[in-house]
This record gives sequence, C-alpha cells and structure tokens, in this order.
Amino acid sequence: AYEVSARLISGRKTAWTGWLGATTASLKLGPADLDWSQLETEILGQVDALQQWVDGEVDALVGLIGDEAQARGDAVQALGDQIAGVADGIAAEAEARGNAIQTLADGLADIAQDISDEVARRADNVRTLARNYRRVTRSMDELRDWVGDLDYRRYREKEQLRTDLSKSLREFRATFEETITVAASERAAITQRVTSLEADSLDTRAQILAVDTARVNGEEALAQSIAGLSVGTVNQFDHVKIWYYDDDAEGWTGSPAAPTVAEGYMRPADGAGAYVISPSGLGVRAVRYPQLRARLRRVGSPVWTGYLWWADAGQSFVTGRRVAIPEPVWSGDEALITVTPGWAATVDRVRLDLTPQDASNHVLVDWIAIGRPAPGATSAELVEERTARLAADNAQAAAILDMQAGITDVQGNLAATAGAVDALTIEVTETGATVASQATALTELQTEVAGKASADAVAALESRTSATETAVKTGSAATTSLRASLLPLASEVLDQGFAEFLARRKARKAMVAADQSLTAQIRAVDDRLILTADAVTRLELDLPKLASATAVDALRLRVTTAEGRITSQGEAITALNTALPGKASASALEALTSRVTLTESGIVSLGQSVTDLGTAVAGKAGTDVVAALESRTSKTEAAVKTGGAATTSLRASLLPLASEVLDQGFAEFLARRKVRKAVAEADQSLTAQIRAVDDRLILTADAVTRLQLDLPNLASATAVDALRLRVTTAEGRITSQGEAITALNTALPGKASASALEALTSRVTLTESGIVSLGQSVTDLGTAIAGKAGTDVVDALESRTSATETAVKTGGAATTSLRASLLPLASEVLDQGFAEFLARRKVRKAVAEADQSLTAQIRAVDDRLTLTADAVTRLQLDLPNLASATAVDALRLRVTTAEGRITSQ
Repeated sequence: AYEVSARLISGRKTAWTGWLGATTASLKLGPADLDWSQLETEILGQVDALQQWVDGEVDALVGLIGDEAQARGDAVQALGDQIAGVADGIAAEAEARGNAIQTLADGLADIAQDISDEVARRADNVRTLARNYRRVTRSMDELRDWVGDLDYRRYREKEQLRTDLSKSLREFRATFEETITVAASERAAITQRVTSLEADSLDTRAQILAVDTARVNGEEALAQSIAGLSVGTVNQFDHVKIWYYDDDAEGWTGSPAAPTVAEGYMRPADGAGAYVISPSGLGVRAVRYPQLRARLRRVGSPVWTGYLWWADAGQSFVTGRRVAIPEPVWSGDEALITVTPGWAATVDRVRLDLTPQDASNHVLVDWIAIGRPAPGATSAELVEERTARLAADNAQAAAILDMQAGITDVQGNLAATAGAVDALTIEVTETGATVASQATALTELQTEVAGKASADAVAALESRTSATETAVKTGSAATTSLRASLLPLASEVLDQGFAEFLARRKARKAMVAADQSLTAQIRAVDDRLILTADAVTRLELDLPKLASATAVDALRLRVTTAEGRITSQGEAITALNTALPGKASASALEALTSRVTLTESGIVSLGQSVTDLGTAVAGKAGTDVVAALESRTSKTEAAVKTGGAATTSLRASLLPLASEVLDQGFAEFLARRKVRKAVAEADQSLTAQIRAVDDRLILTADAVTRLQLDLPNLASATAVDALRLRVTTAEGRITSQGEAITALNTALPGKASASALEALTSRVTLTESGIVSLGQSVTDLGTAIAGKAGTDVVDALESRTSATETAVKTGGAATTSLRASLLPLASEVLDQGFAEFLARRKVRKAVAEADQSLTAQIRAVDDRLTLTADAVTRLQLDLPNLASATAVDALRLRVTTAEGRITSQ
C-alpha cells in the first residue's frame, strides 16, 4: 500500500491535503504529473539535511566513545594491576605449597622405602626361618641314618633289612621307613631297629622316630629304646585378598571365555592363550603385600607357560608389569606357586597365564591369595629314652623324659640351647677329668703343629701324641689314687671320664640336629666338640669297652652312670676316711690335703698354659700356606726372569760374587737378586711385568704376614737353656717321686701309718716343686713359641721376596750404578750376615726413587714391597737368637716324658 498527499493546482492559492491511502490502481500518475526539478531540489535539500544530522550524530558518538574507551582503559589498567598482584600472590603460594608437597612427598618416599626395607627384611627372616627348619629336618634324617651306622664299622659280620613305604595325594605325603640291623664281631654283638613314620604337607610336618637297640660287649649288656615325636610348621601367610572358589568364580574373568568352577576348583577356559583376570578394585598396597600364592592341580601333561601380570586403576596389562612364573615342583599332580613380582604403587587387578588348556591337558586352581609371609614357624618335640644296662657288678636302669616345645623365636631357642650345652659342659669337675681335658688339649696342639713343619716333625709329633695318650690313660688313675687313696675307684673314674667325653659329643650332635634355629652359637659349640673328637677316637681304639654307645642320645645314660660312680667313689672315700684316722694324725692329713690341693692347682695352671699355647698355635700358618707361597713366588720369579741380552752379560759378571757368597750360605740369595736385576733392567715392557708382579706381591705380602705368626718350631736360646736346666732338675725329682709314689701305692691298700704319711708328705713336696717348675717351663715355652718362625722357611721366603723387590725397583739408566754397588754390598753381607739386609733395602729404595722412568703403578708396588721387606727384616733380626728346631724337638720330647711321669704320679 502507498500513502500520498495531493494539492489542487489552480490559479488561486491552495494547500496540501492530509495523507491519504491510495493504490496504484487508484493513482495513475505518469511522468507528466511529476515536477522533476522541484523533486530534485527537494531531494538534494533532504540529503544535505540528512548529511548534517549524520555528521553531528557521528561527532557526538565519537566523543562519547572516546570518553568511554578512556574510562574503560583506566579501569582495565587498574584491574590488570590488581590481577597481577593477585597472580604474584598465587604464584608465591603455589611455590610454597609445591615445596611443602615435595617435602612431604620426599618424607613419604623415605617412609615408604623404610617400610619396603622392613618388609623385605622380615620376608628374608621368614625365608631364613623356613630354610633353617628345612635344614633341621634334613639333619634329623641324616642323624637317623648316622645313628643306624654309628657303631657298625667295628663289626665283622653285618646284615641289614630295610622297608620303605610312601604314598602321596596332592600336597599331602605319608612315608614309613624301618631298618633292622644285626652285626657281630669277636668281642660284641648288636641288634638295632630304626623306625620312622612321617606325614607332611607343603607347610607342616609330623614325625615319629623310634630307635631300639640291644647290645652285648664283653662284660657289658645294654638294652635301649628311644622314641621321638615332633611336629612343626614352616611359615604362615598373611593374606589381604584370597579366593577359594567354593561356589563360583568370585568375580574372576578370562579369555577366550569365562572360567568355570567345579568341586572347589576354578578352570580357565580351553584355548592356546588361556588366562584368568581378577576382579578390579583390589586396592592392594604393593609394598606391604609383595607376594602372590596359589595352589594348583594339573590334569594330563599341560605345557607350562606361566606369567603373572598386574595393573593399577586405569592401566592395561603390559610386558613391563609382568614376571615369569617358574614351573613348580609337582607333588603327584599338586603344586604350590609363590611369586614375588616386585610390584609397586597399588595393585588394582592381576592376571594369571598358566598353560594352554584343552580337554585332556589343563590346570585347575584351588585358591589364589595376595599377601605377605608372616613369622609363624612353630615346632613341638617329645623325646623319651628308656635304658637298661648291666656292667660287671654295677647295674643301672634309667628312664629319661625330655620335652621341648617352643614357638619359633631365634634368640630364645639359642639361649635355651646354649644353657643346655653349658649345663652339660660343667658336669665333669674331678681331677681325672681335668687331666683328661688337658691331655686332649695337648693332643689337639700336637695335631695342629703336625701341619706346620716337615715330615720328620710330623712323625715326632705323632710319636709324642701316642706317648701322651698312654700317659693320659695311666695318669688319671694315678692322680685320683693320690687324692682318694683308692686305686680301684680311681681306675673306674678314669674309665668313666672318657665315656663322658664320648657321650657329650654324641649328645651335642643330637641337640644340633634337633634345634630348628641352628646358628653360629651352636656351630661354635660343635667346633669345640670336634677338637675332642680325634683324641676320643684314638682312645676308643685302645679302650674298646668305653666305646659302647650306639646313639647320640646315650649322653644322658653315661652322664647318669658317671654320677652314680662318682657317688660310689664318695661313699668309698668316706669309708676310707673313717678307717684312716687310726693310722695318722688329723693335722698331718690336713697338711697333706692342702698340698695335694695345691698340686691340683698346679695341674690346672699347667692345663691352662697348654690351652693358651694351643690357642696361640691355632692361628699359625701351616706347610700348605708355605707351599702355596713358594708356588706363587716361583711364578713371580718366572715373570721377572724374562729379558733381553743384558741377562747374559750381567750373569757372567756376577758369577765370582755368587761363588763367594755360596761359600758363606747366601749364594742363592745374591745370585737370584742380581740376575733378576739385570733381567728387569733389560726388559723393555717393565710396566706390563710390574702389573703381573703387583698381583703376586699382594699374595706374597699376605703370606709374609701370616709367616710372621707361624713360628712354632723355634725358641730363643736363652729360653731353651733355662727350660733344659729346669727339665733336668724336674727329671731327677720326678724319678725319685715316681719311686716314692710306687712305694706309696703299694702301701696304701693296707692303710698308711704315721711314718708312711710323713714319707708321702715329703714326696708330695717334691712333686709340688716339679709341677711348679714344669708349669713355669711350659709358660716360657708358650712365650718363646709365639711369634717365631722356622729358619728354612724364613730363608726361602726372605730370598724370594728380596729378589722380587730387587726386580721391581730397578730400571732404566740405574743398571750401571746398581751393578757397581752390588760388589761392596755383597762383601758387607758376607761380613755382617743378615743384619746388613736393612741397609740393602734402603739402598734399593734410594735407587728406585732416583729412577725417573718408574710410573705411579711401580710406586704402588714399592709401597707394598716396603711393607713386606719390613716384615722380613724383623724376622731376620729375630733369627740370630733362635734355637734350632732339632734342639726344641729334643727338649719337647723330654718335657713330654716329664709330663707323662707327672701325670702318672
């Protein structure tokens, strides 16, 4: 629609009408109806007005926009400054909180590491306890076999019947073993039955062991029955997650299909790559619970391809979080797997790949658990022994019951075991046992010394050992006779004393085998028992009636027998004391008792001195060490002896000097030294040779250090002379004492008169002097032996070590000056002996310091050589005042003879 206005054009004045609605149909205007010039004027005027209005509005708007922009710019600047301040504060706060978080994280990491270390340590302790228990059970089995074969070596005829039965299902196993042995010889017969019933699983074990023995040996008859019951657990498992699959898969899934459950077993689906996956959300702290265990059952012969995978929340299974599971040892068709994967952080789920599955060959899972090992190894034992013995006119029956049950506590078991051993150790306190212990120490000392010297020395020591054994067998009886004046009882104490030694040894072995926490303390006790084993074995050969025990548990029987006999001795001594007052005054008897007591003190002191001597000798190096040192030194010589043409010329120049020194006993020493100097100076690859020598010199230095301690066959001339004088005096006194004591022994059975008592007092006085003198002599001998070495060993070692020093410290242009200095140096050796060796060492050191071609490696070797040379020098300074091994051996033989006479008195 349009709107128009109209004006009538006439000759007179008119006005426009109002706006009227119109259509093109009602207004039919044509070009002629329009005033184009007026229309143009109007349009232009309107355009100008519009332009003016627009310009004015634009200018106003621009001003307003400028003002607004300025205001907003100022506001933005202020807000930016405010934001920058807040941002700086936030940054500082973030940095502070970051540092605090880092500190806290470091602290938590340290705590986590400490916890991890503690868990690992406890796990190691648990594994150690388990290993100890398994070792103890194995030792019990070995003890059973050892007990069965213990005394059969001496029987000519032997027959044995053995029965074994064994059945197992899954992890459970039951066994029965019975061994019946009969044996006979010209002097004894024995019948023994050893029965073992045992039931065990992977974690627990129960055992019943019975040993029945019947034996006849000369005048002695023994019937013995020993029964032992024991149960124990290896360890416990503290689980945080466990699945038993009693009714269903308990959330486990798998591939290529879900696992199935039947009769309490989960079976992964059939397939070449079958596996099962646990439910997610386990939330297991890996550090606290580091282990996964599972019990499996196999059907057919599946091929083992075991892997354990694990993942945290949101993670997938990757090879970086996977460990292989070794195939377990199957007991029948049952096995237990234990995996310690070393996982970290938190475990959200796990996956098990075991074997390819099919209808005929597959694996079933009984249960799976995640947790940690926990201390829980327990044991209980019951041992019962029944014994009946008949020996000559002494009959004894004993029933011993010993029960031991304890929760695994290493320190507690050790303390209890140590207390038991100490209690058994201190039972024998009589003089006969003291002398027997002293003789054992002497025998052991001789055995140790036998490995320190030549074959002649070994033979001499073997002879001395035999003489000592004879003296011990007769000496204990004589000493007991002197104290108690009862020869029959003294002989019985001597016999029983050796029986007690044998019984203790066997009982301690049994205790070690039964103790589930066998540790270093028990091994130390075992070492002490081994020291007496050799002496007891030799005594068994000479005293067959004493070696009648067939099992380790016979210790309690023999200790009981010893106590009975000692009681009998006490009663007999009481009866003798009742009969003797009529023969001598009480004061004289008290004086004699006091002196005999001092005599015992002298014997105890002598035993302690010999024990100290044995301790000193125990740390010495033997001939095997010297042989090894000689071998290594020979290799060093071979390495140094390589060289060029300078060897021949220098060797030729040294022949006259070598010949001269040979006449004085040092030819080998000087010749080798000069030859090796020439070889080293001519060798163009000195550095390579020094490296080889360096390694060997370390061994040489160690051997020299040990050699300083290995001086058992020499003593100082002064000490030997003093000891010889004392022994000569003691021999005279001992001879007279022996005659006097023989007469006294003859007179005692018929009771002693006052005159006989006075004669005995006089003879005891002489015995006291002999013992004091001999004790002092043994002390001097022990002091003299400590720190000594054999002449031949020191000569050989000094020669080779000096040669090695010389070979290393020479080189380059120092050859000529060193060769010129050797001749006067050799002359000094001939004139002054070994005392000049120190001067040679200083000369060689000066030459080495002057040599500009030696490297830092040579200086290191020189330091080691200096230490070795100092040690050898100290040995040389000790040599001139030392007596020969022959003189010491001869004197030692005289001392041994004197010891035997004193012991027999």
